[in-house]
Amino acid sequence: MSETFKYNEGIPYGNNYDNWKYLNDKEYKDMNMKPYSDQASIRVFNELYGNFAVKEKLGGLKNEHKNV
Repeated sequence: MSETFKYNEGIPYGNNYDNWKYLNDKEYKDMNMKPYSDQASIRVFNELYGNFAVKEKLGGLKNEHKNV
């Protein structure tokens, strides 16, 4: 059984993507299937987890305004 990806809000969106891509590629290869291309995997990850990118960006904007 392959490891299940869980989004970690404690690390940046890009690091979560890297972790997801690694696990997703491994799962596909273990099933003798071709993994997603880089472009397709970015699209799929954004569809699944893009809401976290928005939250991360909004959180950064809130912190910037606190310092003004």
